[in-house]
Amino acid sequence: MAARLLSEIRRRRVLRLMAPYAVIAWLVIQITATIGPALAMPHWVSSLVVILSIAGFPIVLYVAWFFDITPQGLIRTPKVDESHPVHKLGMARWLGFGATVTLALAASYIAVGLMIDGQNRNDTARMAALPEDKSIAVLPFDDLSPAQDLGYLAQGIAEEVTVALGKLGGIRIAAPQSAFRAAISGADNRAIGKQLGVAAILQGSVRSSGDRLRVTAALVNAADGLTIWTDAFSRTLTDVMTVEEQIARTILGIMLDRFLDDDNDLLGKPVAGDSYDLYLRGRAAMRKRTVDSLREARTFFDQAISADGENAAAYTGLAATILLLGEGSENFGTLDPAIAATIARNNVEKTLMRDPNMAEAHAVLGRIEDMEGNAPAALEAYAKAIALNPSYADAYLWQSLLLARQSRHKEAMDSLETAFSLDPLSPVVLYNIGFQKGLRGHPQEARKHFNALLELSPGSPLGLRGLADIARREGNLAESAQFWKQALAASPESTQYRESLTATLLALGMPDMAGLYASQDFSINLMLARDQFKEALAALDFAVEANPDDSYVALEAGWYTLLYGAQEQAADFLLAADSALPEEERFYMPYCSPAIEAAYIYQVRGAQDEAQSRLQHCTELLYEERKYGLVSAELDYLSARINALEGRNDEAIAALNTAYDHGWREDWTPRDPLLFGLRDLSGYQDIMGKITADLDSQRQSLTPIAANWSAEP
Repeated sequence: MAARLLSEIRRRRVLRLMAPYAVIAWLVIQITATIGPALAMPHWVSSLVVILSIAGFPIVLYVAWFFDITPQGLIRTPKVDESHPVHKLGMARWLGFGATVTLALAASYIAVGLMIDGQNRNDTARMAALPEDKSIAVLPFDDLSPAQDLGYLAQGIAEEVTVALGKLGGIRIAAPQSAFRAAISGADNRAIGKQLGVAAILQGSVRSSGDRLRVTAALVNAADGLTIWTDAFSRTLTDVMTVEEQIARTILGIMLDRFLDDDNDLLGKPVAGDSYDLYLRGRAAMRKRTVDSLREARTFFDQAISADGENAAAYTGLAATILLLGEGSENFGTLDPAIAATIARNNVEKTLMRDPNMAEAHAVLGRIEDMEGNAPAALEAYAKAIALNPSYADAYLWQSLLLARQSRHKEAMDSLETAFSLDPLSPVVLYNIGFQKGLRGHPQEARKHFNALLELSPGSPLGLRGLADIARREGNLAESAQFWKQALAASPESTQYRESLTATLLALGMPDMAGLYASQDFSINLMLARDQFKEALAALDFAVEANPDDSYVALEAGWYTLLYGAQEQAADFLLAADSALPEEERFYMPYCSPAIEAAYIYQVRGAQDEAQSRLQHCTELLYEERKYGLVSAELDYLSARINALEGRNDEAIAALNTAYDHGWREDWTPRDPLLFGLRDLSGYQDIMGKITADLDSQRQSLTPIAANWSAEP
């Protein structure tokens, strides 16, 4: 029977039609599967092509079995006993053909329905797997290219997808820096989710072949590690921004059931491929936060702008890099801050001309305004950046630093905690969280953050700087000096670290060692530390004469003259500064200086109302600082001075004792005339003796260690 069937198949020439159909169907399926991702076709297109190809088989088989295709047209295949072709097809054959087509289409309809139903079940399961907490971390994509030379691109894609998601709103997004540090720790997705405090993780890979780039992405539930969504994208290297936007749109649709029109702009106007590549290289260099890497980043951003003058993001990157290359405790370079701010402003304005809604540009503008002393404009710019991208951690961080300087401590801490929730592994955020813990009298918690920073970035000067600050707050100046020395070794070009080391050595009474690191700005301090009082006071007089309109020069001269020179001359300098400075700088906390010194002078001169008004305001500011939980030796010392001037000697002695317990070790304390009313009290003499003895002990312990130090870090 099988032989008869095979013979009949050959006679009817079934394979002449079936074989080409099978080949064509296979090719169509393969082509669809290959070009589908490149053309961003939905997944169901490939499935539909397979179903229709299979459904076509019985139709083609029916035609091949009952009909022959000839030059004269379609004819019925003759029976075995018929010798001539039969041109008349017959109603029965047409009815059979119609029935076959109907059955094939019905089967296809059922298969498509089952496919859609299965997809819906998968979607339902996927949505059920989505956490209620709409938060995500975008990890750096893996570089799977043969040459392993796309690392900058892999991380850049992750960072730009993060930016796009941040613009969309409704999802809390971990900062790229924290996501990167979590990824290199080697932890699994569940551990990373817990570490970053997010419910979902986006990860992926990048590989290239010629000028083609293949990007895969997967959304994973951080609670159980199960995949929620995955997809692959194939583009040319010049179309990277298209992939980034498509991934961001998909994530938004999955997590919020919210989809955007294609004309909704997420990453700004498209830019030339080579310019975008250079921009991503600049971002990769800027993340390293060293002077050399920042200079390299500046070069890349310049080149990106040269390649495409409309690349708005490159102008912002260049502006941010220039600010980081400036001098100051919050920066990394040696560029004059005023020059850095001017150049940065020029570039950020070019960004805003091209893309007025770029959150990073507004945040950088806030930094510029802050550096130039325009606090209201800075806060306005930070607020604008946050409104545009509520997940932009740097805007919250920079805002908190400015608010803290304005003594708006609760707002500052709220902003900083938001930055920490978004970017818990950022070295800068960790440092500032630790610093605030120290300000609030929690040294062990502060150390925990600084040590965590050093675990993430071994040898980080920020972590060492934090430990130096905590040691100082505890009165351990010798330990503080050692940490400052290590920080300077890690960042030799840091003016701030060099000056902090110099000041600490001077406080320990080690002027010769301090002289190895001191700049010209410390010339007066070095003279005073060497008991060259006459020379120091003469230099201060000369500085005042040379700068008669500079209130800060008068303030410095008045302070040192108050401690080491003639009281009347000091009074003239200090009252000049007190009258010229704006109020927030007259009552500069935590010392409330120079207002507190002016109060002492007015009190000596019998101007009680002037003295009392200043003392009252200093008392109010002290209360405000403590109301927000700030604890420091400086605030305790301010309390002692206020109490001493107001005649409450017991309270003044108690405050001095508290200041000592909180780390007060200033060697000039016995010279402070604001405390002269306490000199005959035994409590005062005991505290002065403890300060002197402890400084002597610490100096002796540090001397053999510092003997091996040199001016070079």
